[in-house]
Amino acid sequence: MLNPQIGKGLSPHLKTEPAGSAHLALSIPYILEEIIKQLSNCERAVAARLSSQWHDIALGKLWKDLDSVLPLLKLISPLVGGGQTGSMISFHHVPNDVKWNRFGSYACRVRSICWNDEEGIMCNEIFAQIFFHRPHTHPLLPNIEAITWFASCENTLMQFLPMVCDTLKTLNLRIRARCPAKMVATALRGLDDRSVRLERLDIQAWFGVADIEIPLVAHLCNQWELRTVGLPQYYGTKDIITVLGNLPKLEALYTTTLLAEVEVGMKWELGENSFSNLLSFGFNAPLMMAKYIFTCGSFSRLLTVSITTPPSSILTDSLEPFFVTLASCCPILSSIHLDLCQYPANVPVIAVRELASLFTLGHMEVMELDARKPVVGIDRQFVSNIAVHWPMLRRLRLTPEPTEIPEGSGSPMTILRTFAEHFGTARHPLKSIGLYFSVNRDKLLDTRGIHTWTTLDAIDV
Repeated sequence: MLNPQIGKGLSPHLKTEPAGSAHLALSIPYILEEIIKQLSNCERAVAARLSSQWHDIALGKLWKDLDSVLPLLKLISPLVGGGQTGSMISFHHVPNDVKWNRFGSYACRVRSICWNDEEGIMCNEIFAQIFFHRPHTHPLLPNIEAITWFASCENTLMQFLPMVCDTLKTLNLRIRARCPAKMVATALRGLDDRSVRLERLDIQAWFGVADIEIPLVAHLCNQWELRTVGLPQYYGTKDIITVLGNLPKLEALYTTTLLAEVEVGMKWELGENSFSNLLSFGFNAPLMMAKYIFTCGSFSRLLTVSITTPPSSILTDSLEPFFVTLASCCPILSSIHLDLCQYPANVPVIAVRELASLFTLGHMEVMELDARKPVVGIDRQFVSNIAVHWPMLRRLRLTPEPTEIPEGSGSPMTILRTFAEHFGTARHPLKSIGLYFSVNRDKLLDTRGIHTWTTLDAIDV
């Protein structure tokens, strides 16, 4: 049953427009579009099956994004089984041609589909019927653009391939531990056989990179349209990073990059134009390796960087050399997130002067630094430098919640008044700050001058 409350969320002018409005606000497609916005995903599938006479625009919206393949299969025949992990899903009876015609009329509307095999495993009979009625020359989903597939066994992993055609642009594979790596390699080869040119590839897997590195590298070599890539832990090997660096349109890369320092050969294999279009880079690596990565290739267009250090890292020196390299290699950076919380407790405190080289980055909007110990030395001069050199800063976070607190560390509460003096007007975009203070947090309420900072949204202390 459809939700009886859906009318409450309709646009106001649907209820108030006069009958003779020249806007045609009460046209059937418009009303259906407004109603569809109020439906849950489950209700959308039900509504689409009950409304064969609805306008094409409305039907297209109903079937555009599906969070399961079951609504599609139910168009062919009632299903039996399913509902829990490992259970088999099959047709209740052999579907006739009329049902297949209905399937074809709706399947062509699907642009995005998701499947989680915890709902059950589709039996081979289903795909035998599909292949009998929908030969390879007639794609199952002829206009599909995005597939998200959660697979825990080899059978369910391979079942997304019949839905693939050359219109596919986004593939998210969520592979659980029981799914063998060899099947993933087979799936990647299946994509290449169908001449798929992805723009976004995101893989999450539990098995090691050694089990899949060769077929993954071969697949990436064919995907020159890729713009966004997300890879599992420990997949940032030299060969994979080298291939990714040569993709001409790559704009975003997210991976756990744990590279041995002896892999100095990467310096020559990347080339000076590698990653020349990269806008966003997120990875896990020791700072020494991160510094080395930025000296290879070209990161001159990079806008966002997010680095998390692994527990095995050792930090004994100042952060300043890393920040100098980052600022010189990425001159238009606007967002930095550096997570040093995994370092051992015996790391030195971070002095605010170590951030001075970053003041050359005049487009800075977000600066986030999390460490085990607080940042020390935040004073009026530092706040003044922020106001002058980072006029577009929206968020500043400098270790507001350290786990190791040396005696006497932390900023005085009066520094908030200094921030308010520089950023307390509407023309300054800074709306969120996070700092560690050396006094009881309850005294924040006694700090005078902050009430004038009317544009501030959040203080994280």
